Amino acid sequence: MIKSQKKVLNSYLESKHIDLHVWMKTRNSKVALQMVKNQTGITFLSDEYIKSSYFNKNLVCLSIGDQPLYTTTIATYRHGQYLSEYHRKYLEIAKKF
Repeated sequence: MIKSQKKVLNSYLESKHIDLHVWMKTRNSKVALQMVKNQTGITFLSDEYIKSSYFNKNLVCLSIGDQPLYTTTIATYRHGQYLSEYHRKYLEIAKKF
């Protein structure tokens, strides 16, 4: 979970007077989803991650709060290195944003 997501989540939980008793933390999203699938835990992940996961058939996504989340995307490449047409198009589109 990126910091902005965690900040929104913590703020929301605090506003609802919810105090989670966390007994385990993991940075491995696959492990977190496996624990949910096995009904041994809960997790907070972005819906985009869950949609692309092979676990998504048995999971439900719920929105928390109404504050928008933003993430930074960085496109990098080695100067002077060959770029395929696909990569050049991607960089053209990225530059517009």
